[in-house]
Order: sequence, then C-alpha cells, then structure tokens
Amino acid sequence: MTRLPSRELLVRRLRDSYVNPEQFDREAYIMDLFLYQSTMNPLYAGYCGWLGVRTGDVNKPGEIPLMPVSSFKMYDIQSGNWMPETVFRSSGTTSANRAKHLVRDISLYLDHTVFLWQEHFGRLEDYCFLALLPGYVDRGDSSLVCMVDHFIQKTEKNGSCYILGREHVLQ
Repeated sequence: MTRLPSRELLVRRLRDSYVNPEQFDREAYIMDLFLYQSTMNPLYAGYCGWLGVRTGDVNKPGEIPLMPVSSFKMYDIQSGNWMPETVFRSSGTTSANRAKHLVRDISLYLDHTVFLWQEHFGRLEDYCFLALLPGYVDRGDSSLVCMVDHFIQKTEKNGSCYILGREHVLQ
C-alpha cells in the first residue's frame, strides 16, 4: 500500500520544484496529491466512491476523477479542517450561485502562479502587464485580479499597470 503523504511534504515538494524543475517528477506528484485529496477530502472521497473509483485502481493522472464545477457552487471543497486565508469566487456570468475556491495559503498560491507563468513564457520580470479587467476589479474576490495584481506589483518598474479605459492606451 502507498503511504499517505502529509500536506507539509506535498507543499515542500511543490516549492522545491520551483528551484529544481528538472528534478521534479510531475506524474508522481500528481498521484501523491490524488492520494492525499481522496483520503483527506471527504467530499472528494465520496464523489470517487459514487463513481466507483477506488484509490488503488488509479494508476496515472489521466484516470483521476475531476469534480464537476457545480460542486464548488454547492460545497466548501477542502482537505482537512482549516480556515481559508482567501476565498475566490467565479464570475457568476452563467448563474447567480458563484463557485468558491478556498485558499489556505495565498503566498503559495501566488508563488505557484509565477512559477507556472515562467514555465510557459519565461521570466516574469521580462514582461510589462497592461491589464484591462472591467467588471472583475470591483469584485475583490477574483483569482484573476489577485494574480494580475501580483504580476503588476512584481513588474511595476516595466510599466505594468491597470488600463482604466481606452483613452489610457492612446496616451
């Protein structure tokens, strides 16, 4: 039987991957994360059970069941008992009932957004972000705005900023 990894070990492995991405076994990490979530998250464990999926039968990431988005509208999805540091909500464009994403550690979340950006596009510091997000900025609970705020703060010296309107672009 596979040993259940602790949250602390999973977080440490994720943070280590930022420093040594070539040594990071993404597939093994995803499988360990699935084991953790399917054990420590009662809603997800129940969903897997409802689907008839047993943890030991999942052998690769492509076999991991994905929860429907509607679950995030009806329940607080989290592994363990903790208070979220931040709660992001979906835009609600298709429904008045907005999905929630509970975030335990906002610094880990933001570090990961930077890592993912740099993995695909290169150093964040090499970019200038001009953000036009009408309707999102006023909400205050948007993960997109949180990420863009973070990116703008890190690249402000490059001229990164929010574009308030079209007239700003023409200046």
